[in-house]
Amino acid sequence: MTTYIMLTIIVYIISLLLLATLIVEYQLIANHTVEARKNRLRIRTWWVICGICLPVLYIGGWAITVLVYCLVYWAAFEFSRLLNLRINVTLVLIFTFFLVSYHVLIRALPDFLSLFFIIPFLTFFVLLIVSKLRLRIAAFRNLLVLMLCITSIFSIILVGQQSDKLGYDAGLVIVFLFLITAINDIAQYVFGKKFGQRPLAKKLSKHKTCEGALGGVLLTSGLSGIVMPYIFDVNGLTAALIGGVIALFGIVGDLNVSYLKRHAKVKDSGISLPGHGGLLDRIDSLILAAPGFGFFLTLT
Repeated sequence: MTTYIMLTIIVYIISLLLLATLIVEYQLIANHTVEARKNRLRIRTWWVICGICLPVLYIGGWAITVLVYCLVYWAAFEFSRLLNLRINVTLVLIFTFFLVSYHVLIRALPDFLSLFFIIPFLTFFVLLIVSKLRLRIAAFRNLLVLMLCITSIFSIILVGQQSDKLGYDAGLVIVFLFLITAINDIAQYVFGKKFGQRPLAKKLSKHKTCEGALGGVLLTSGLSGIVMPYIFDVNGLTAALIGGVIALFGIVGDLNVSYLKRHAKVKDSGISLPGHGGLLDRIDSLILAAPGFGFFLTLT
C-alpha cells in the first residue's frame, strides 16, 4: 500500500513538473521576458532536484542518510559564507565530530527524540538574537552554525527514524514533508505575483507579501488535508491544521534566512542551484518545518 502511495505521489510530482514546463515554455513563446527565462531555469533545476531526491527517498535507509549528510555540509558551507566565517581544516573536523556524535546519540537514545526536535527551534532563535546583536566572537558563531545545521537539517533523519518506530514508511513521510514544503514556497510565489500588494516583512524581504503567505498557508493546508490521511492515522481536519502550522513554520524559517542574507548584504546564499540561488534559498522553509514536523511525529 505504501509503495503504491509513494509511486502515486511521484507520478503527481512529475505531472506537475511537466505542466509547469509547458506553461513556462508557452510564456517564453508569448513574451520572452527575463522573468520567463528565469522561470525556465527554475523548472529545470526542479527537475534535477526531483531526479536526485525522489529515487533516494524511494530507496530509503542509507540513501536518505547520505542525502542528509550532503545537505548538512552544503548548508554549513553557505551559512559560513553568510556569517563570514573562515573555513579551515580544524573547523571542518570539529563540525564532522559534532555531526557524527549527534547521529550516534539519536540512534542510541531513541526514547529522547522529543528533546532533539526542540533543540533546532531554540538554536535558530539564539542565532537570530546573536545576529541582531552583531556579536563578533568567532568561536561562538562557529558553535551556532554547528548547532543550527546539525540539529535543524538532521531532523530529516529523526523524522525517518520516528516514522519507522511508528510503523510508517520513512521515505514516504519525508517525500510528503518535502512536497508540502515545496508547495508552500511555490504557492507563496504564485499568489504573491498575482495578488500581492501588502509586504509581509518589508525590511527582510521586499518580494514577500501577506497575500502570498496566506495563499501558501491555505493551499498547503488543503493539500495536507487531502494527502496526509493516506499516510498517517489522522482525519482530514487535523491533517489540514498540521499542514497550516508547517506552512507557518516554513514562512518563519524563510524570513530568518532572509534576515541573515540581508545582514550579509547578499541577494542569494549561493549560486549552486540555477534560478533559485543557493541551497539555503531552496531549503530555508525546511529549516523550521522539518523539526516542527518531527515534533508532531514525537507527539504522535
